[in-house]
Amino acid sequence: MVNAFDMMAASLHADPNMGEAAFYVANGQPPRRITVILYSAAVPGIGGSSTTRITQADIRAIEVPQPVKGEFLQIGGKVYSIATMEMLPGGVWRCDLSNRGR
Repeated sequence: MVNAFDMMAASLHADPNMGEAAFYVANGQPPRRITVILYSAAVPGIGGSSTTRITQADIRAIEVPQPVKGEFLQIGGKVYSIATMEMLPGGVWRCDLSNRGR
């Protein structure tokens, strides 16, 4: 059943100003073309230390049902490793990424 969160996530990922083409690379499988929303988030340090920035991607569960830590996202010329993930309303995985270069 489709709800308002599902429709919102689909609209955001389809918007050419928001969604970015990417490849999801699962261990032992060929790369899959998907659309992600990529952004940077501020994370405050522990005990008053400085704030750091992390790269995150929202991935629709309809495209990747279960992301796995250590698998890869290739977005343009950059390759990221999935570090953590959590399910959000609307069937979207929010993944923290590590820059892998390449």
